[in-house]
Amino acid sequence: MKTNYKPIITKDIEDMHPKNVLSESDVYFAHLARKILSELSRNKLIDADFSGCLRDISLKSAVYFEDLISGLGLFAGLRKMHGQMFGKKLPFFILGSDYLDDEINIEDLQFLIWIIMQKPANEIDNFRLLNVEKPEIVTVASTVMNILEKEYETAPENETLHNMLHEHVYSDFSEFRSILEWLYYGSYLSTTHPNLALLDGVKKLLKRFDDHHIPLVKEKFMSSWKLNRIFDPGCTPLTVKATDWWKAITGNSEILNILDKVEYRTTAYYRIKNLKDAAVKVSPLLNDMEMLDMDCNSFRGRTDGKGKKTIYTTLVKFKDLWQANGFMLFVDNESEILKGLKEKEEKEELDRKNILFTYEQMMDCTGNRPLLFFKTFDKWIDFWKRSFPYVRNIEEIHTDEMKAEKNLAVFVNQTSGVTAVPDAAPLIKAPDNKLYDREVAEKQGIALLCGAIQTPLEMLEYVIENNMLPDVKLNSPKGEAHSRQLVQDNMRFIVRFFQPELFNNS
Repeated sequence: MKTNYKPIITKDIEDMHPKNVLSESDVYFAHLARKILSELSRNKLIDADFSGCLRDISLKSAVYFEDLISGLGLFAGLRKMHGQMFGKKLPFFILGSDYLDDEINIEDLQFLIWIIMQKPANEIDNFRLLNVEKPEIVTVASTVMNILEKEYETAPENETLHNMLHEHVYSDFSEFRSILEWLYYGSYLSTTHPNLALLDGVKKLLKRFDDHHIPLVKEKFMSSWKLNRIFDPGCTPLTVKATDWWKAITGNSEILNILDKVEYRTTAYYRIKNLKDAAVKVSPLLNDMEMLDMDCNSFRGRTDGKGKKTIYTTLVKFKDLWQANGFMLFVDNESEILKGLKEKEEKEELDRKNILFTYEQMMDCTGNRPLLFFKTFDKWIDFWKRSFPYVRNIEEIHTDEMKAEKNLAVFVNQTSGVTAVPDAAPLIKAPDNKLYDREVAEKQGIALLCGAIQTPLEMLEYVIENNMLPDVKLNSPKGEAHSRQLVQDNMRFIVRFFQPELFNNS
Protein backbone atom coordinates (compact mmCIF):
# COMPACT_ATOMS: atom_id res chain seq x y z
CA MET A 1 0.00 0.00 0.00
CA LYS A 2 1.42 3.36 -1.03
CA THR A 3 2.18 5.81 1.77
CA ASN A 4 0.31 9.11 1.88
CA TYR A 5 2.90 11.81 2.51
CA LYS A 6 2.23 15.28 3.86
CA PRO A 7 2.42 17.66 0.88
CA ILE A 8 5.67 19.62 0.49
CA ILE A 9 5.06 23.37 0.30
CA THR A 10 7.30 26.41 -0.12
CA LYS A 11 7.30 27.04 3.62
CA ASP A 12 9.07 23.69 4.13
CA ILE A 13 12.02 25.05 2.16
CA GLU A 14 11.83 28.41 3.95
CA ASP A 15 11.99 26.59 7.29
CA MET A 16 15.32 25.06 6.24
CA HIS A 17 16.81 28.55 5.84
CA PRO A 18 17.68 31.21 8.45
CA LYS A 19 14.70 33.02 9.96
CA ASN A 20 13.25 35.76 7.75
CA VAL A 21 15.64 34.94 4.87
CA LEU A 22 13.34 34.44 1.87
CA SER A 23 14.28 34.00 -1.77
CA GLU A 24 12.45 33.80 -5.09
CA SER A 25 14.13 30.42 -5.65
CA ASP A 26 12.32 28.88 -2.65
CA VAL A 27 9.32 28.07 -4.86
CA TYR A 28 11.53 26.19 -7.34
CA PHE A 29 13.27 24.06 -4.71
CA ALA A 30 9.94 23.18 -3.07
CA HIS A 31 8.72 22.02 -6.49
CA LEU A 32 11.94 20.02 -6.93
CA ALA A 33 11.46 18.34 -3.53
CA ARG A 34 7.92 17.35 -4.56
CA LYS A 35 9.26 15.91 -7.80
CA ILE A 36 11.86 13.84 -5.89
CA LEU A 37 9.25 12.58 -3.41
CA SER A 38 6.88 11.64 -6.23
CA GLU A 39 9.57 9.69 -8.07
CA LEU A 40 10.86 7.90 -4.97
CA SER A 41 7.42 6.96 -3.66
CA ARG A 42 6.50 5.54 -7.08
CA ASN A 43 8.97 2.72 -6.41
CA LYS A 44 7.08 0.29 -4.16
CA LEU A 45 10.24 -1.16 -2.56
CA ILE A 46 11.64 2.28 -1.77
CA ASP A 47 8.27 3.45 -0.47
CA ALA A 48 8.07 0.43 1.85
CA ASP A 49 11.67 0.59 3.13
CA PHE A 50 11.98 4.39 3.49
CA SER A 51 8.44 5.52 4.28
CA GLY A 52 9.46 7.05 7.61
CA CYS A 53 12.10 9.32 6.11
CA LEU A 54 11.29 9.65 2.38
CA ARG A 55 9.84 13.13 2.78
CA ASP A 56 12.91 14.27 4.72
CA ILE A 57 15.19 12.74 2.08
CA SER A 58 13.33 14.61 -0.66
CA LEU A 59 13.54 17.97 1.11
CA LYS A 60 17.19 17.66 2.09
CA SER A 61 18.20 16.38 -1.35
CA ALA A 62 16.60 19.48 -2.87
CA VAL A 63 18.39 21.76 -0.41
CA TYR A 64 21.69 19.92 -1.03
CA PHE A 65 21.15 20.75 -4.71
CA GLU A 66 20.41 24.38 -3.79
CA ASP A 67 23.64 24.45 -1.75
CA LEU A 68 25.64 23.20 -4.74
CA ILE A 69 23.94 25.32 -7.45
CA SER A 70 24.11 28.51 -5.37
CA GLY A 71 27.68 28.02 -4.16
CA LEU A 72 26.52 28.27 -0.54
CA GLY A 73 29.36 26.01 0.60
CA LEU A 74 27.69 24.05 3.42
CA PHE A 75 28.58 20.61 2.09
CA ALA A 76 31.88 21.92 0.72
CA GLY A 77 32.75 23.29 4.17
CA LEU A 78 31.95 19.96 5.79
CA ARG A 79 34.06 18.16 3.21
CA LYS A 80 36.93 20.62 3.77
CA MET A 81 36.87 20.10 7.53
CA HIS A 82 36.70 16.32 7.18
CA GLY A 83 39.78 16.51 4.96
CA GLN A 84 41.63 18.60 7.53
CA MET A 85 40.72 16.21 10.34
CA PHE A 86 41.06 12.82 8.65
CA GLY A 87 42.99 13.32 5.41
CA LYS A 88 40.12 12.43 3.06
CA LYS A 89 37.06 14.22 1.75
CA LEU A 90 34.28 12.01 3.12
CA PRO A 91 33.90 9.19 5.64
CA PHE A 92 33.31 5.63 4.44
CA PHE A 93 34.09 6.28 0.75
CA ILE A 94 37.18 5.79 -1.39
CA LEU A 95 36.60 8.55 -3.95
CA GLY A 96 37.77 8.20 -7.52
CA SER A 97 38.68 10.74 -10.19
CA ASP A 98 35.01 11.01 -11.19
CA TYR A 99 34.23 12.70 -7.86
CA LEU A 100 34.14 16.46 -8.52
CA ASP A 101 33.81 18.98 -5.69
CA ASP A 102 31.65 21.39 -7.70
CA GLU A 103 29.33 18.76 -9.18
CA ILE A 104 26.53 16.54 -7.89
CA ASN A 105 28.08 13.36 -6.51
CA ILE A 106 26.28 10.13 -5.71
CA GLU A 107 28.58 9.67 -2.69
CA ASP A 108 27.34 13.00 -1.28
CA LEU A 109 23.76 11.83 -1.65
CA GLN A 110 24.50 8.43 -0.11
CA PHE A 111 26.12 10.14 2.86
CA LEU A 112 23.19 12.56 3.24
CA ILE A 113 20.64 9.73 3.06
CA TRP A 114 22.69 7.72 5.60
CA ILE A 115 22.59 10.67 8.03
CA ILE A 116 18.82 10.94 7.67
CA MET A 117 18.26 7.19 8.10
CA GLN A 118 20.67 6.95 11.03
CA LYS A 119 18.71 9.49 13.07
CA PRO A 120 15.75 7.23 13.98
CA ALA A 121 18.16 4.31 14.44
CA ASN A 122 19.88 6.37 17.16
CA GLU A 123 16.65 6.98 19.01
CA ILE A 124 15.29 3.45 19.42
CA ASP A 125 16.24 1.02 22.16
CA ASN A 126 17.64 -1.49 19.68
CA PHE A 127 20.43 0.79 18.41
CA ARG A 128 22.12 -0.08 15.13
CA LEU A 129 24.83 1.44 12.94
CA LEU A 130 23.72 1.41 9.32
CA ASN A 131 26.10 0.75 6.46
CA VAL A 132 26.23 3.66 4.01
CA GLU A 133 26.87 1.10 1.23
CA LYS A 134 23.52 -0.66 1.68
CA PRO A 135 22.04 -1.38 -1.78
CA GLU A 136 18.78 0.32 -0.73
CA ILE A 137 20.63 3.56 0.06
CA VAL A 138 22.48 3.36 -3.27
CA THR A 139 19.17 2.89 -5.11
CA VAL A 140 17.62 5.96 -3.52
CA ALA A 141 20.75 8.04 -4.12
CA SER A 142 20.86 6.99 -7.78
CA THR A 143 17.20 7.91 -8.28
CA VAL A 144 17.74 11.35 -6.75
CA MET A 145 20.96 11.79 -8.75
CA ASN A 146 19.12 11.22 -12.05
CA ILE A 147 16.54 13.88 -11.17
CA LEU A 148 19.12 16.46 -10.11
CA GLU A 149 21.26 15.94 -13.22
CA LYS A 150 18.27 16.82 -15.42
CA GLU A 151 17.71 20.01 -13.42
CA TYR A 152 21.34 21.12 -13.33
CA GLU A 153 21.33 23.55 -16.27
CA THR A 154 18.09 25.35 -15.42
CA ALA A 155 18.06 25.51 -11.60
CA PRO A 156 18.07 29.05 -10.11
CA GLU A 157 20.58 30.21 -7.51
CA ASN A 158 19.59 31.37 -4.04
CA GLU A 159 21.38 34.70 -4.19
CA THR A 160 19.85 35.94 -0.93
CA LEU A 161 21.28 33.12 1.17
CA HIS A 162 24.60 33.26 -0.68
CA ASN A 163 24.83 36.93 0.25
CA MET A 164 24.16 36.16 3.95
CA LEU A 165 26.94 33.57 4.06
CA HIS A 166 29.55 35.25 1.87
CA GLU A 167 28.93 38.97 1.30
CA HIS A 168 26.73 40.57 3.94
CA VAL A 169 28.28 43.18 6.25
CA TYR A 170 27.44 42.23 9.84
CA SER A 171 27.22 45.10 12.29
CA ASP A 172 24.48 43.68 14.52
CA PHE A 173 25.23 40.80 16.88
CA SER A 174 21.72 39.31 16.81
CA GLU A 175 21.72 39.20 13.00
CA PHE A 176 25.14 37.53 12.99
CA ARG A 177 24.00 35.08 15.67
CA SER A 178 20.88 34.17 13.68
CA ILE A 179 23.06 32.70 10.90
CA LEU A 180 25.03 30.67 13.46
CA GLU A 181 21.77 29.53 15.05
CA TRP A 182 20.59 28.28 11.65
CA LEU A 183 23.88 26.51 10.97
CA TYR A 184 23.70 24.87 14.38
CA TYR A 185 20.02 23.89 14.51
CA GLY A 186 18.27 24.41 11.19
CA SER A 187 20.39 23.61 8.13
CA TYR A 188 20.11 20.35 6.23
CA LEU A 189 23.47 19.23 7.71
CA SER A 190 22.83 20.28 11.30
CA THR A 191 22.21 16.77 12.72
CA THR A 192 20.53 18.13 15.82
CA HIS A 193 19.27 14.82 17.25
CA PRO A 194 21.77 14.82 20.16
CA ASN A 195 20.87 18.44 20.93
CA LEU A 196 17.14 17.75 20.88
CA ALA A 197 17.58 14.77 23.19
CA LEU A 198 19.56 16.94 25.59
CA LEU A 199 16.94 19.67 25.28
CA ASP A 200 14.25 17.22 26.38
CA GLY A 201 16.44 16.27 29.33
CA VAL A 202 16.76 19.90 30.41
CA LYS A 203 13.00 20.37 30.12
CA LYS A 204 12.39 17.32 32.34
CA LEU A 205 14.94 18.63 34.84
CA LEU A 206 13.22 22.02 35.01
CA LYS A 207 9.90 20.35 35.83
CA ARG A 208 11.45 19.12 39.08
CA PHE A 209 11.98 22.68 40.30
CA ASP A 210 9.47 25.22 41.51
CA ASP A 211 9.65 28.64 39.90
CA HIS A 212 11.30 30.19 42.96
CA HIS A 213 14.28 27.81 42.57
CA ILE A 214 15.14 29.32 39.17
CA PRO A 215 15.55 33.13 39.13
CA LEU A 216 14.16 33.29 35.59
CA VAL A 217 11.05 32.36 33.68
CA LYS A 218 11.54 28.75 32.52
CA GLU A 219 10.70 29.57 28.89
CA LYS A 220 13.34 32.32 28.90
CA PHE A 221 15.81 29.94 30.50
CA MET A 222 15.25 27.40 27.72
CA SER A 223 15.62 30.07 25.04
CA SER A 224 18.91 31.25 26.57
CA TRP A 225 20.14 27.66 26.95
CA LYS A 226 19.56 27.03 23.23
CA LEU A 227 21.33 30.27 22.26
CA ASN A 228 24.37 29.43 24.36
CA ARG A 229 24.74 25.98 22.81
CA ILE A 230 25.33 27.67 19.46
CA PHE A 231 28.79 28.75 20.63
CA ASP A 232 29.97 25.78 22.64
CA PRO A 233 29.18 22.18 21.62
CA GLY A 234 29.68 21.00 18.08
CA CYS A 235 27.16 20.52 15.30
CA THR A 236 27.12 18.77 11.89
CA PRO A 237 28.08 15.09 11.52
CA LEU A 238 31.66 16.10 12.41
CA THR A 239 30.75 17.70 15.75
CA VAL A 240 32.47 21.00 14.95
CA LYS A 241 31.49 24.44 16.23
CA ALA A 242 29.14 26.47 14.04
CA THR A 243 31.73 29.27 13.95
CA ASP A 244 34.39 26.88 12.61
CA TRP A 245 31.97 25.50 10.03
CA TRP A 246 31.17 29.01 8.77
CA LYS A 247 34.91 29.67 8.52
CA ALA A 248 35.25 26.60 6.30
CA ILE A 249 32.27 27.75 4.22
CA THR A 250 33.24 31.32 3.36
CA GLY A 251 36.27 33.12 2.00
CA ASN A 252 34.99 36.61 2.85
CA SER A 253 37.75 38.35 4.81
CA GLU A 254 35.40 40.59 6.83
CA ILE A 255 33.21 37.68 7.94
CA LEU A 256 36.29 35.57 8.69
CA ASN A 257 37.72 38.39 10.79
CA ILE A 258 34.54 38.47 12.90
CA LEU A 259 34.50 34.68 13.26
CA ASP A 260 38.18 34.61 14.26
CA LYS A 261 37.45 37.02 17.12
CA VAL A 262 34.43 35.15 18.47
CA GLU A 263 34.98 33.96 22.03
CA TYR A 264 32.50 32.29 24.34
CA ARG A 265 32.34 32.40 28.12
CA THR A 266 29.89 30.15 29.88
CA THR A 267 27.45 31.57 32.43
CA ALA A 268 29.32 33.33 35.23
CA TYR A 269 29.24 36.29 37.61
CA TYR A 270 30.78 39.64 36.66
CA ARG A 271 31.34 42.82 38.64
CA ILE A 272 30.34 46.06 36.91
CA LYS A 273 33.26 48.50 37.01
CA ASN A 274 31.96 51.42 34.99
CA LEU A 275 28.55 52.07 33.49
CA LYS A 276 29.28 55.53 32.14
CA ASP A 277 31.43 54.78 29.12
CA ALA A 278 30.17 53.65 25.71
CA ALA A 279 31.61 50.24 26.56
CA VAL A 280 30.66 48.99 30.02
CA LYS A 281 33.66 47.73 31.98
CA VAL A 282 33.12 44.39 33.78
CA SER A 283 35.46 41.88 35.41
CA PRO A 284 34.97 38.23 36.46
CA LEU A 285 34.09 38.02 40.14
CA LEU A 286 37.10 35.79 40.84
CA ASN A 287 39.54 37.81 38.73
CA ASP A 288 39.29 41.48 39.53
CA MET A 289 42.37 42.28 37.44
CA GLU A 290 40.80 41.17 34.14
CA MET A 291 38.77 43.89 32.45
CA LEU A 292 36.23 43.22 29.69
CA ASP A 293 34.54 45.76 27.42
CA MET A 294 30.85 44.89 27.28
CA ASP A 295 28.31 46.32 24.84
CA CYS A 296 26.27 49.00 26.61
CA ASN A 297 23.17 47.92 24.61
CA SER A 298 22.98 44.89 26.90
CA PHE A 299 22.11 47.30 29.74
CA ARG A 300 19.90 49.72 27.83
CA GLY A 301 16.35 49.93 29.11
CA ARG A 302 17.06 47.78 32.18
CA THR A 303 15.50 49.10 35.40
CA ASP A 304 16.10 46.03 37.57
CA GLY A 305 19.81 46.78 37.97
CA LYS A 306 19.54 50.02 39.91
CA GLY A 307 22.10 50.05 42.72
CA LYS A 308 23.37 46.55 41.85
CA LYS A 309 26.98 45.98 40.82
CA THR A 310 26.98 42.29 39.88
CA ILE A 311 25.52 40.51 36.87
CA TYR A 312 25.06 36.83 36.03
CA THR A 313 25.22 36.13 32.30
CA THR A 314 26.87 34.36 29.39
CA LEU A 315 29.19 36.38 27.18
CA VAL A 316 30.04 36.16 23.49
CA LYS A 317 32.65 38.42 21.90
CA PHE A 318 31.39 40.02 18.69
CA LYS A 319 34.02 42.15 16.97
CA ASP A 320 35.63 44.02 19.88
CA LEU A 321 32.77 44.00 22.39
CA TRP A 322 31.37 41.32 24.68
CA GLN A 323 27.63 40.70 24.31
CA ALA A 324 25.22 39.25 26.85
CA ASN A 325 24.00 36.09 25.12
CA GLY A 326 20.56 35.11 26.32
CA PHE A 327 19.52 36.25 29.80
CA MET A 328 21.32 38.67 32.09
CA LEU A 329 20.44 38.85 35.78
CA PHE A 330 21.39 41.56 38.28
CA VAL A 331 22.23 40.19 41.74
CA ASP A 332 22.84 41.94 45.04
CA ASN A 333 24.31 39.25 47.33
CA GLU A 334 27.82 39.53 45.93
CA SER A 335 29.69 38.62 49.11
CA GLU A 336 27.71 35.40 49.53
CA ILE A 337 28.21 34.51 45.86
CA LEU A 338 31.94 35.25 46.05
CA LYS A 339 32.27 32.99 49.07
CA GLY A 340 30.51 30.15 47.23
CA LEU A 341 32.67 30.61 44.11
CA LYS A 342 35.87 30.47 46.14
CA GLU A 343 34.70 27.31 47.92
CA LYS A 344 33.86 25.74 44.56
CA GLU A 345 37.24 26.73 43.14
CA GLU A 346 39.03 25.22 46.16
CA LYS A 347 37.02 22.00 45.84
CA GLU A 348 37.80 21.72 42.13
CA GLU A 349 41.51 22.23 42.83
CA LEU A 350 41.39 19.57 45.54
CA ASP A 351 39.58 17.19 43.15
CA ARG A 352 42.27 17.76 40.51
CA LYS A 353 45.00 16.98 43.02
CA ASN A 354 43.20 13.84 44.19
CA ILE A 355 42.73 12.62 40.60
CA LEU A 356 46.40 13.28 39.83
CA PHE A 357 47.51 11.49 43.02
CA THR A 358 45.29 8.49 42.23
CA TYR A 359 46.62 8.40 38.68
CA GLU A 360 50.27 8.47 39.76
CA GLN A 361 49.71 5.86 42.47
CA MET A 362 47.78 3.56 40.15
CA MET A 363 50.27 3.89 37.29
CA ASP A 364 53.07 3.05 39.69
CA CYS A 365 51.26 -0.16 40.64
CA THR A 366 50.41 -1.13 37.04
CA GLY A 367 53.87 -0.53 35.62
CA ASN A 368 52.59 2.50 33.67
CA ARG A 369 49.76 0.58 32.03
CA PRO A 370 46.67 2.82 31.86
CA LEU A 371 44.29 0.04 30.78
CA LEU A 372 43.50 -2.99 32.96
CA PHE A 373 41.03 -5.87 32.72
CA PHE A 374 39.14 -7.74 35.43
CA LYS A 375 36.75 -10.67 35.19
CA THR A 376 34.71 -9.62 38.23
CA PHE A 377 34.13 -6.61 40.44
CA ASP A 378 35.80 -8.43 43.35
CA LYS A 379 39.03 -8.87 41.38
CA TRP A 380 38.99 -5.15 40.54
CA ILE A 381 38.52 -4.24 44.20
CA ASP A 382 41.35 -6.60 45.20
CA PHE A 383 43.66 -4.72 42.85
CA TRP A 384 42.47 -1.38 44.24
CA LYS A 385 43.23 -2.53 47.78
CA ARG A 386 46.75 -3.52 46.77
CA SER A 387 47.24 -0.10 45.18
CA PHE A 388 45.78 1.80 48.15
CA PRO A 389 46.22 -0.43 51.23
CA TYR A 390 45.46 2.43 53.60
CA VAL A 391 41.96 3.05 52.15
CA ARG A 392 39.46 1.00 54.13
CA ASN A 393 36.07 -0.38 53.08
CA ILE A 394 36.51 0.75 49.48
CA GLU A 395 33.86 -1.69 48.25
CA GLU A 396 31.21 -0.04 50.41
CA ILE A 397 31.11 3.10 48.27
CA HIS A 398 29.90 1.08 45.26
CA THR A 399 26.29 0.16 44.57
CA ASP A 400 25.02 -3.43 44.55
CA GLU A 401 24.42 -3.06 40.81
CA MET A 402 28.09 -2.19 40.26
CA LYS A 403 29.23 -5.11 42.41
CA ALA A 404 27.39 -7.47 40.06
CA GLU A 405 29.17 -6.20 36.96
CA LYS A 406 31.65 -8.39 35.09
CA ASN A 407 34.34 -8.14 32.40
CA LEU A 408 35.48 -4.68 33.43
CA ALA A 409 37.91 -2.57 31.43
CA VAL A 410 39.48 -0.06 33.81
CA PHE A 411 41.13 3.06 32.40
CA VAL A 412 43.40 5.36 34.42
CA ASN A 413 43.84 8.94 33.22
CA GLN A 414 45.29 12.06 34.80
CA THR A 415 42.31 14.24 33.85
CA SER A 416 39.30 11.89 33.88
CA GLY A 417 40.53 9.78 36.80
CA VAL A 418 39.76 6.06 37.12
CA THR A 419 36.90 4.68 35.02
CA ALA A 420 35.61 1.11 35.22
CA VAL A 421 33.58 0.12 32.13
CA PRO A 422 31.54 -3.09 32.54
CA ASP A 423 31.28 -5.56 29.61
CA ALA A 424 34.09 -3.80 27.71
CA ALA A 425 36.95 -6.24 28.41
CA PRO A 426 35.92 -8.84 25.76
CA LEU A 427 35.89 -6.08 23.13
CA ILE A 428 39.41 -4.66 23.58
CA LYS A 429 42.40 -6.53 22.20
CA ALA A 430 45.49 -5.92 24.33
CA PRO A 431 48.57 -8.12 24.99
CA ASP A 432 47.61 -8.62 28.65
CA ASN A 433 43.85 -9.00 28.16
CA LYS A 434 42.94 -12.66 28.63
CA LEU A 435 39.25 -11.76 28.50
CA TYR A 436 39.30 -10.69 24.84
CA ASP A 437 36.80 -12.59 22.69
CA ARG A 438 37.17 -12.00 18.96
CA GLU A 439 33.71 -13.27 18.10
CA VAL A 440 32.09 -10.96 20.65
CA ALA A 441 34.31 -8.07 19.56
CA GLU A 442 33.28 -8.46 15.93
CA LYS A 443 29.59 -8.16 16.80
CA GLN A 444 29.61 -5.78 19.76
CA GLY A 445 32.83 -3.75 19.53
CA ILE A 446 31.03 -1.04 17.59
CA ALA A 447 29.14 -0.29 20.84
CA LEU A 448 32.26 1.41 22.23
CA LEU A 449 32.54 3.72 19.23
CA CYS A 450 28.83 4.55 19.10
CA GLY A 451 28.33 5.13 22.82
CA ALA A 452 26.07 2.15 23.53
CA ILE A 453 28.78 1.34 26.08
CA GLN A 454 29.68 4.70 27.58
CA THR A 455 33.39 5.38 27.72
CA PRO A 456 35.49 8.51 28.42
CA LEU A 457 36.93 10.19 25.34
CA GLU A 458 40.47 9.73 26.67
CA MET A 459 39.92 5.97 26.85
CA LEU A 460 38.48 5.83 23.33
CA GLU A 461 41.42 7.79 21.97
CA TYR A 462 43.85 5.43 23.70
CA VAL A 463 42.10 2.32 22.38
CA ILE A 464 41.91 3.68 18.82
CA GLU A 465 45.47 4.98 18.80
CA ASN A 466 46.80 1.60 19.92
CA ASN A 467 44.72 -0.43 17.44
CA MET A 468 42.82 -2.30 20.14
CA LEU A 469 39.60 -2.72 18.14
CA PRO A 470 41.02 -4.57 15.11
CA ASP A 471 38.11 -6.97 14.60
CA VAL A 472 35.15 -4.59 14.77
CA LYS A 473 33.13 -4.65 11.56
CA LEU A 474 29.88 -3.72 9.87
CA ASN A 475 27.67 -5.94 7.77
CA SER A 476 28.69 -5.25 4.18
CA PRO A 477 27.73 -6.76 0.83
CA LYS A 478 31.40 -6.39 -0.17
CA GLY A 479 32.70 -9.03 2.20
CA GLU A 480 34.16 -9.40 5.68
CA ALA A 481 37.56 -7.82 5.01
CA HIS A 482 35.96 -4.74 3.49
CA SER A 483 33.40 -4.42 6.29
CA ARG A 484 36.20 -4.54 8.86
CA GLN A 485 38.30 -1.96 7.00
CA LEU A 486 35.25 0.30 6.74
CA VAL A 487 35.23 0.64 10.52
CA GLN A 488 39.01 0.80 10.95
CA ASP A 489 39.32 3.72 8.52
CA ASN A 490 36.49 5.72 10.08
CA MET A 491 36.65 5.11 13.83
CA ARG A 492 37.23 8.71 14.83
CA PHE A 493 34.43 9.97 12.61
CA ILE A 494 32.05 7.37 14.07
CA VAL A 495 32.88 8.56 17.60
CA ARG A 496 32.33 12.22 16.65
CA PHE A 497 29.05 11.50 14.88
CA PHE A 498 27.50 9.27 17.53
CA GLN A 499 28.96 10.82 20.70
CA PRO A 500 29.06 14.60 20.19
CA GLU A 501 28.66 15.17 23.92
CA LEU A 502 32.23 13.90 24.45
CA PHE A 503 33.53 16.95 22.60
CA ASN A 504 31.68 19.61 24.57
CA ASN A 505 33.93 22.25 26.10
CA SER A 506 31.69 22.98 29.06
